[in-house]
Amino acid sequence: MSINALKPIKLEKEVTVVLDGDSASMKSSAGEHVMQIPSFLNLEMYEEEDQKFLKFSTEDKKHIPMLGTIKAILKSFIVGLTKGHVKTLKLEGVGHKAEVSGDILKLSLGYSHPINADIPNGVNVSVSKNELKITGIDKQKVNQFSATVQSFRAFKPYKGPKILDSDKIYIMKERKK
Repeated sequence: MSINALKPIKLEKEVTVVLDGDSASMKSSAGEHVMQIPSFLNLEMYEEEDQKFLKFSTEDKKHIPMLGTIKAILKSFIVGLTKGHVKTLKLEGVGHKAEVSGDILKLSLGYSHPINADIPNGVNVSVSKNELKITGIDKQKVNQFSATVQSFRAFKPYKGPKILDSDKIYIMKERKK
C-alpha cells in the first residue's frame, strides 16, 4: 500500500480549489485547471492553522495505486498555477533559426523547407538567439510540445546539428577515422 498516496496535499495560498462532485477546479492569477475525478476517489478540502489541504480517500484498496497518480497530477497542476513549468531547448547547428509568429513556431533546421509547428493553447514560446523557452501552466502540454520540437532534429551521437534539452546530458561519440 502506498502511504504517500494517502497523505494530504498542502495548497498554496494563491490557489483556490472548488470541488464539484466529479471534478476539481483550480484557479490562480496564472490560469485555471479543471480535472475530472474518478468515481472511486473521495476528495475533501479542510483547513488547519490557516493552511488548506486536500485529503484523498478510497473505500477499495485496489484503487490506492491510482491515488498516487492522481495526487501527482494535482500537485503538478498546483506547481503550474503558482510557478509555471519551463523547458529550455538549444538549437545547435549552422543556420538553425527559430521565430514565433502568432501561434506558429517557424524553424529553419537545415532542411530544404522551413518547419511550422502549431503552439498549443496554454503554452508560450520565446526565442532568443539559439534558445527556445517553452513555458506554461500544464506540465503535460509543455513537455509534449518540447518533445515534438526536439523530434524535428533529434540528437544523434555521431552527428552535429540537433535540438537539445538543457535539462539532459548528451554524450557525443567520436567518429571512426
